[in-house]
Amino acid sequence: MTMSSCTAISCEGGMELRLVDMLTALGEEYPIFTKQPGALRVRFVRQENASLAKAVRTGDEVVIHYSTLQQAARFVGSAQAGLIDEGEHTERFSFEKLAFMICAAHNKVFTVTHIQKWLRRMALFGFNQMLLYVDDTYEVQGEPFFGYMRGRYTAKEIQAIDAYAARLGIELVPAIQTLGHLSQLVRWPAYKNVQDTRAVILADEEATYKLIEKMIAFWKQNTRAGRIHLGMDEAHDLGRGVFMDKHGPKPAFDIFNRHLGRVVSICEKHSLEPMIWSDMYFRMGSPSRQDYYDPATVIPPEVKAAIPAQAQLVYWDYYHHDKAFYKDWIARHKALGKEPVVASAAWTWSNLWHNADMTEKAAKPCIEVSIAENVRNLIVTMWGDDGSTCDFDSAMLGFAFCAEQAFAHDSFDRGRMARRFEAVTGANYAAHMIAAEINSTPLSPMCILWDNPVYHMYLHNAQLVQNCDLGKEARRFEGIHHRLSEMQLDSAAGNLWHAAGIAKYMAMRLNFADSLFAAWPARNRQSLDRLWRQSFELAGATDELAESFRSSWFACAKPFGLEVIQMRLAAIALQFRELARRLRQYLDGQVETLDELDANIDPPKGVFGPFRFSHIFTACDDIRK
Repeated sequence: MTMSSCTAISCEGGMELRLVDMLTALGEEYPIFTKQPGALRVRFVRQENASLAKAVRTGDEVVIHYSTLQQAARFVGSAQAGLIDEGEHTERFSFEKLAFMICAAHNKVFTVTHIQKWLRRMALFGFNQMLLYVDDTYEVQGEPFFGYMRGRYTAKEIQAIDAYAARLGIELVPAIQTLGHLSQLVRWPAYKNVQDTRAVILADEEATYKLIEKMIAFWKQNTRAGRIHLGMDEAHDLGRGVFMDKHGPKPAFDIFNRHLGRVVSICEKHSLEPMIWSDMYFRMGSPSRQDYYDPATVIPPEVKAAIPAQAQLVYWDYYHHDKAFYKDWIARHKALGKEPVVASAAWTWSNLWHNADMTEKAAKPCIEVSIAENVRNLIVTMWGDDGSTCDFDSAMLGFAFCAEQAFAHDSFDRGRMARRFEAVTGANYAAHMIAAEINSTPLSPMCILWDNPVYHMYLHNAQLVQNCDLGKEARRFEGIHHRLSEMQLDSAAGNLWHAAGIAKYMAMRLNFADSLFAAWPARNRQSLDRLWRQSFELAGATDELAESFRSSWFACAKPFGLEVIQMRLAAIALQFRELARRLRQYLDGQVETLDELDANIDPPKGVFGPFRFSHIFTACDDIRK
């Protein structure tokens, strides 16, 4: 791999075995042990300070004083980026654990090789923990339908990931689900005996805990993990399905705490320290029982007292931009008698490309407050809701930003962050920031993508209800495509050719919709004839975009789940061809009007959503979960 922005270094001198092993792993991608002339010579000296490390440069030699592999890797990344000038440089490691999370639960399951690439890069950014988020995408002994046809990880694959992470000084923490988010599991008849509602499994049921023990045992047997994330978030209808049929209505707090207690006991049996997402306590205490961030939330004292002492709470927040809110919510977690783990995010869900603007607006205050409030563990997540349409590698920019905030929050320098990003990933920072502008619009690019071109429910609402200028937004996407086309594009941290193609396609879709919305009410036959021809062009462009998605997918992930995106794009292409047929029928006088176009000239005045394919593509039944 050619890293034009990466300084060649030569690691020399006597080194402890674990350091040699880490550098050897990094050397699979980077010029670590090069003998080329002019390479920066790097030596390592052990120290005892785990919270402060330093590097001293004298001429063409750098001496890295480190206690942990995390410190050593972070400074190796600095050396590669040319960030260590003459003299002494120190960095404070504010968090005991700085974690990144890979989402392998929403169709896109990274290959082992690709996770290893992520591990190398995240180590050089300064992360020392990885959460691997899975719902049911791992194998469980004696459970053939667990993760069936979902690209589940085998024991051998998890062992390989765990071993490689350890070489880089990164702790692998399994992040599973033991209550909600298990709709893909309980869809199978084999699990009807442990199903409460559509996505929540049945509390107070012995068969449930036998299954959960198998799940937890898998991770204990195949990793070095000393801790495990049990999930348990967003179980909104807990106790309202089969549970209520069996036991009658019971307080949700009681059901939740009992269930958590049982699962924590299983963790203790397997010598694992458990953590859970904290939102259910706050939701159950809210008058709406839905709002995680409701200031009116009240968690009764008896509920606090019943929370298992061993369970660590993870406060996740990807949405707030003001420090005051983070400070308040961290304090509320501490009031529960817990020192919380805090989770921010690189914005990938419901996006086609990493949303750098949203990442920075939420992560910056979150990380700053976490440091000020002496939070010891920070997680930076990413998610793949509604099919993992995002090019996850594009989120490396978000992880680079969050790492820089964690290490240099009081002296953050975007130029230094950009140099590290380019050296570590080999990608073009300026091009990535242009690609991220795909998300800088009042419209949702993913909703534009999934909007049925016959009905245009989303774009009709955006234009007529939200007063969005579709032509203006089309020109903005054209500008993004033009600027990207002028740059040297790469796929080192997200496929920039794919991003350019998305921008071009968005412009085509918006121009088409804008023209159709003007031409049809006026029955402008000349414009409608032109739109008839363009319908075929857009069907072909949709097919091309599907090929681009396919290439990006196979560059990083197992094949399972790609069919969801392919199915959706095939449906969009088919609808463009159907629209062409219908327009031709009207233009040839075979029909007096087109009911499907008439029906949405005056769309309902109200909030449109939720923004998922099944709700955007059609209002008819049969494709919703």
